[in-house]
Amino acid sequence: MRIKSQLEVNYIRRAASITELGMRAAIDEAVIGTTDNAIASAALIGSGSEYMSSDPIVCTGKNSSIPHGHFRNRSITDGDLILLEMSGCVRRYSAPMMRTVSIGRPDKVVASMADRCRGALEAIIERIQPGVLFSDIASTGKAVLADFGTSMIFHGTYGYSIGLGFPGTSWADSLVEIREGGLDRLAPGMVLLFAIGARRAWRAVTPC
Repeated sequence: MRIKSQLEVNYIRRAASITELGMRAAIDEAVIGTTDNAIASAALIGSGSEYMSSDPIVCTGKNSSIPHGHFRNRSITDGDLILLEMSGCVRRYSAPMMRTVSIGRPDKVVASMADRCRGALEAIIERIQPGVLFSDIASTGKAVLADFGTSMIFHGTYGYSIGLGFPGTSWADSLVEIREGGLDRLAPGMVLLFAIGARRAWRAVTPC
């Protein structure tokens, strides 16, 4: 549903608390010598999540540039980037989060990408209020990301509706996406994920 009831919002907030705990557990597990499977198993369920709409996404090394990739017993090595995307679940309601972990100091390009992604997200958050056009939100994010150049890849969706979801479907619960040219407007009761992430060649970066 585009607009959530207060009960639905409460479920999503509870799910968000679980997601935060699960993400912290996954980050703590991300060390040299472990595997992407170990990182995935550290997340969410032990933090109180019900069965999820999607398994934890853990993409390591060159695989970190693949959207919605998954763990497959890869060993973590020095210099790896690890793309994490996951959501706890309460009464079938999800609250996803994305993060990137760098094993060791990231290079200058990756660090710059992370700063720009964070800047775009912060600018978007400042712009949020009821009545704002989706296209204005997209323009705000694009202005920060614009000087990445053609070598950087952005998926073009600045935000989308999340909430009710079942395994094999998605935590995106309606066809509400914030993109350039969107004529819809923000409204009270909407719950949105602002998934700002950029990629180059084989590396992916989301806000840290």
